Amino acid sequence: TITAGLGLVAERDPKVALWASRLVRAARTAALDDDLYARYLRLVDRTFGARARALGWRRRPGDDDDVHALRLAIVPMIAERDRRLGAEATRLARLALRDPAKVADDVIEPALRVAAVRGDRTLYDAMLAAARARADRRHVGRLLGALGAFTDPALAADARGLIMDPHLDLRETRAIVVAQLGRRATRAAAWPELMAVLPRALAVMREDEAARLIGFVASVRCDPAGRAEAEALLAPIAAGLAGAGHELATGLEDSDRCIAEHARELPGLRAFLAAY
Repeated sequence: TITAGLGLVAERDPKVALWASRLVRAARTAALDDDLYARYLRLVDRTFGARARALGWRRRPGDDDDVHALRLAIVPMIAERDRRLGAEATRLARLALRDPAKVADDVIEPALRVAAVRGDRTLYDAMLAAARARADRRHVGRLLGALGAFTDPALAADARGLIMDPHLDLRETRAIVVAQLGRRATRAAAWPELMAVLPRALAVMREDEAARLIGFVASVRCDPAGRAEAEALLAPIAAGLAGAGHELATGLEDSDRCIAEHARELPGLRAFLAAY
C-alpha cells in the first residue's frame, strides 16, 4: 500500500495525488516500534513535504476543489513537524480563537489540531477559555478535540480531566477521548485513565452516541492484550445498549484485522523502511 502511494504522489493530477496520500496515511502504524515509526514519519515527510509547503494552508485564487482537498489531506500531516507550516497553523489557530469567521471553516479544525500538537500551556489555556465561552456546539467540539491533541504529558493529562467536567457538555468532551486514543503520542498514557472513566461517561450518554464511542474504543488497540482489555470492559456495557453490540463487534474486528496485518506485514515493512 505504501509503495503504491509513493509511486503516485508526484502525480500532477491532484485527484491521483490525493488518492496516493490516502493510501500512505492508511498504513497501520499503531503497532510499530519507535524506530520504525520514526522511519515512517521520515518517509511521509520526504514524500509529501515539498508539495505541502508549496500548497500552504490558505486556498489561492485558481485552486479548484481537488487541489484544496489535497491541501487539507497533506498540509496538516506535514505541519506537525514542519517549522513554517506549523507556525502558520498556530497563527491561524490563534486567529480562529479570536474570530472563527476570519479563518476558512474547513481549515479551522486541522489548524487547531496542529497548533495543539506543537503547543504550550498558554495556547492550551486560550483554547480552554474559548471552549468555555462559546455557545456554538460545533466550534466547541473542535476546540475540545484540539485540547485532546496536545502531546505535552501534563497538558494531555489536564485535557483528560475535562471529560467529565460538569461545566462542559459530554457530547463535546468525548472528542478528547477520540483525540487521545487516536494519537500514538498520547494513547499509552491515556488508555488506563480513559478505561477507568469510560463506564461513567457511557452511562450518561445517549445510547447511539455511547454505541459509536464503544465501537471506536474497541478498534484502537493493535495488540492482543489491549484488544482483550477493551472487550472485557466494554462487552457488559454494550449488552445493555441498543446497537452497541454491533458497534463493539465491528470495532473488535477492526482490532483483529490490525493485529493480523501487523503479524503478516511487519517483516516487509521493516525491510522497506530500512532505507529511511
